[in-house]
Amino acid sequence: MHLNKNNFFYISPSILPSRSANAVHVMKQCDALANISKEKSIYIFAKRSIRDKSLFRESVIKKYSIKSNNIIFITYYSKFEFFYNGIITILVLYNFFILKPKYIISRNLYASFIFSIFFKQKTIFEIHTLEYGFRKKIQASIIRSPNIQIIVISNTLKTYLENATNCKSFDIHVLHDAGTDEISPVNKSIKRKTLSDLGYLDDNFKNYKFIVGYFGHLYEGRGINIIEEIACKLPDYLFLIFGGTNNDLQRCIGSNTSVNLQFKGFVDYSEVLKLIPLFDVLLMPYQNNVFLSNKSYDTAKWMSPMKMFEYLASGVPIISSDLPVLKEVLEHQKTALLVESNNSNSWVNAIELLYSDNVLYKSISKNALILFKERFTWDKRAQEIINIFENN
Repeated sequence: MHLNKNNFFYISPSILPSRSANAVHVMKQCDALANISKEKSIYIFAKRSIRDKSLFRESVIKKYSIKSNNIIFITYYSKFEFFYNGIITILVLYNFFILKPKYIISRNLYASFIFSIFFKQKTIFEIHTLEYGFRKKIQASIIRSPNIQIIVISNTLKTYLENATNCKSFDIHVLHDAGTDEISPVNKSIKRKTLSDLGYLDDNFKNYKFIVGYFGHLYEGRGINIIEEIACKLPDYLFLIFGGTNNDLQRCIGSNTSVNLQFKGFVDYSEVLKLIPLFDVLLMPYQNNVFLSNKSYDTAKWMSPMKMFEYLASGVPIISSDLPVLKEVLEHQKTALLVESNNSNSWVNAIELLYSDNVLYKSISKNALILFKERFTWDKRAQEIINIFENN
């Protein structure tokens, strides 16, 4: 055990490893914190999906490309998902009295409540969504605590939280999500060959003007229906879709009638990082309502998708829905093309514009990459978190 009082506790809401975006967020953020604060150890509390602890650590480090040796996992294994955030909280409480950390970052509602209300412990509570019902009352109590610093992922979420809790707090900090610097732009001359060598293109790929990519879930509100309409209208462009559960994937494949629209299924995160820069255009067709897997949360109003920052890092031009929350990061015709979310003709026009206007194409690519490097790497986000600790 490391009894250094400068250690971090990171209390996750995650099952590790898993396909969930929050697992990627937790691991990349902790790796960056460890990179920025080399003399500190980062203790991650989570539920693990692998029974064997030694296999678990090896799997997580490989899956999320973890570089730091200063990350320590405190986890438990169970086949059941019931109340796992509560069990993670119990793990944290036990180790808190032994390790006595100086810094606590939590995305776990119950742990944040106990530390801020009962222990009066200075804690950063990171919020990615507005809770409902009983959980909303807990969230409001945490936000009002004088011992808490709040991080949210968009200005819009900050406004929603303040209105929902009647709390105009100066301790709500907006830190948009981030992307990894493991993604690098790829020369256009080798993109198609690389995709072909990886087995994602058939022999007809040379007949297409652009190869257009989408990465993410196939849930309601992610805009897959829009991509299907675009593909029908642009038979000279190839659309490759990565992601989706088995059920969603079979549903989409079963209804697809376009030869130039191909569903490639789920690929591991490390593979995603290799694939993203290999496209000519990347799509973010979020609709006005964007749901998570259980359809109980609509995140369209306040989301800050990691995919957006990984797209920026690739230097591949983005075409995105013009949702207000995405405009907090993206600027039309500077760092992306922003179009009406549910109008397939707008998407068609944007793709054809990028194909015909090479000056605009290169300008958006360059500006997106500059924006990412200046503001939205995990290391820069980690430094902002450390600044919040040191200034409060």
